[in-house]
Amino acid sequence: MGEQGRSLDGNGSGPISTRQREEQAERMAVVEPVGHRPTRGRKRRIALISAGVLVVLAGAAPTLVGKLGRGVVESRLSKALGSNVRIEKLGLSWWGDQRVRSLRVVDGSLREVADVDVRVERSLFGLALNWKDLGTIVVSGDVTIDEREGPLGGLGGAGESESSSESKPVKLPSGLRAQLRADGLGVTYRDAEGQELGAKAIDGTIRLSVGGELAVDLTSTISREGWTTRAKIEADVVGLTDASGLVTPERVSATGSLSLAGDGSPVDAMIAEGFDSGAYTSKLTFTATTQRGSASAVFDSPELSASVPIGFSKSGRGYRVELTGDGALRASGVVVGKVLPELASIAGEPVTLESGQVATLASVPGVSAKLSELGITLPTDGNDPDWNTLVVRGRAETEGLTGTLDGEAWVIEPTSLDV
Repeated sequence: MGEQGRSLDGNGSGPISTRQREEQAERMAVVEPVGHRPTRGRKRRIALISAGVLVVLAGAAPTLVGKLGRGVVESRLSKALGSNVRIEKLGLSWWGDQRVRSLRVVDGSLREVADVDVRVERSLFGLALNWKDLGTIVVSGDVTIDEREGPLGGLGGAGESESSSESKPVKLPSGLRAQLRADGLGVTYRDAEGQELGAKAIDGTIRLSVGGELAVDLTSTISREGWTTRAKIEADVVGLTDASGLVTPERVSATGSLSLAGDGSPVDAMIAEGFDSGAYTSKLTFTATTQRGSASAVFDSPELSASVPIGFSKSGRGYRVELTGDGALRASGVVVGKVLPELASIAGEPVTLESGQVATLASVPGVSAKLSELGITLPTDGNDPDWNTLVVRGRAETEGLTGTLDGEAWVIEPTSLDV
């Protein structure tokens, strides 16, 4: 007993009691370094901070790419257009719109041919989920198309060679869809002769669905030297692309209308220089394919009106255009006088006849006509029409003629003439 007790109370190597083991564990815990126990909590904080940094970087990525990638976009557009392209600001967003502010195109003569703003109403996140749905693309600003020179020259087809029509087929991504919206866009077109046609304040939409229809709904103010008109075009085009995305112009069919209204019509310049027929309205409705179609044209103004239903069909290197119903035409005496200035020059002036009598024509009479047949072949190669192909049948009627003969009034009843 005495030996065992000394072993337990002393420093011997005998068994250690439970109480001694607990005290030893407590002493070791006190001696253990303070920073050793919270290792798991520190790792958790590092993970949270790292995740936060990644979120911030991901959120700022579009901004960084917009600033750094602007030069790449400018370089590629400059190479594609053969001109100097500069972008004031390229703004990208995960959740908002994508924006290009002041995209400017300057040609080799240092002339600015485009300055536009572009906004894509689709988020990067949405595009990442479905890049074939481009959403709505809004374009505003000004563009100049000059057939004679410049990066946008040739868009009108001038100088197109036969080989260009045999180029490789164009194919769009299957399922691609987008809506282009013009917001006050201005387009100026100059032809090969330098004649200028301007379309200002273009508003409306063009909707494209590959394999589906192309829908156009646009309004604009169109001007050329001598006249300005307000225009509206509505059209639905099908067959432009097939389901695979292949562009198939030979299968295109279209229905729609073109409406014009203004104070001076494009027809005025065809009648006489400086002629003004007054406020007018005009509308063309059509249904057409590349091979055949039909249309109805209506024009109305105080001095001139016309209504012509026509059909057309492909014929050799042109189109044969013919009436599909009765056509009507009315021209006032003012119009007739402009077309026949010799007749207008004697209106109101005394004329001595061979008999010695003096006659006076009070005014130039107006003319109306009803057409029962009209046909002509119009070439598509840019040459003038062959007037030998023209066929016209109808009845023309003049208004009554009034005047004086040796000071006494005379009247000639309306006269009809079959042609």
